[in-house]
Amino acid sequence: MLDMFSLKEKVAIVTGSARGIGQAYAIALAEAGASLVLVDILEDNLKDTAAKIKEATGTEVKLYGIDVTDSEKIQTMVDEVETTFGKIDILVNNAGINAPKPFREVTEEDWKKIIGVNLNSQFLMSKAVVEKMIPRNYGKIINMASVGGFMALSDTAPYNASKGGVLQLTKTMAADLSEYNLNINAICPGFIDTGLLKSSKARDERLEKVLNNTPLNRLGSPKDLIGACVFLASDASGYMTGTQIVVDGGMSAVAM
Repeated sequence: MLDMFSLKEKVAIVTGSARGIGQAYAIALAEAGASLVLVDILEDNLKDTAAKIKEATGTEVKLYGIDVTDSEKIQTMVDEVETTFGKIDILVNNAGINAPKPFREVTEEDWKKIIGVNLNSQFLMSKAVVEKMIPRNYGKIINMASVGGFMALSDTAPYNASKGGVLQLTKTMAADLSEYNLNINAICPGFIDTGLLKSSKARDERLEKVLNNTPLNRLGSPKDLIGACVFLASDASGYMTGTQIVVDGGMSAVAM
């Protein structure tokens, strides 16, 4: 049965893989057997992820320090990856940002930047990669959403809106691309202890409230998410498309 979860001879692209959740995903996919393409605007940090992958698996990876909102750079990267590896099997749209503040303080620049990275990049990456997957009648796309996509978390209007959009994008892509045997799904984390969280206002009364209303009574870690990622990237999830896996310690199951 474990062969169903193997990613041997698969090629995976992971955006936002320089640190945090994306780094954990990349290492896990490599450990499951995949060849990795790491994408992040933080090019220097990508080298750390590559070093950890090599240490864990001995596998060399390909790095791209590009802006995932730049459609031309995305297309160039995707074309090069196909030329190098001959195919693209898996795309993990993980790149994301947040800038928590009350709605009245959100600027137009905040809105455009967060929507651009969190939602537009997933559309642009998927558009480019799908055209490489369709001729082979195979592909796995994993979009990073959030419980904020279906719960009204305070002080994060652009983030919540972007993640709600990701959930609808995931469902629509699944409906439109099912004839090509592409599986399009999303992962919805709760509060995960990463640099993104630490740089926000979450170390305050709001975080305490979240923990008090999380049945497992702790923050998640990137390692709590890797099982869902490997599962959705593997043939074990072959009959799943257009849905999401929620990994939030039970937070969304109870009243906040």
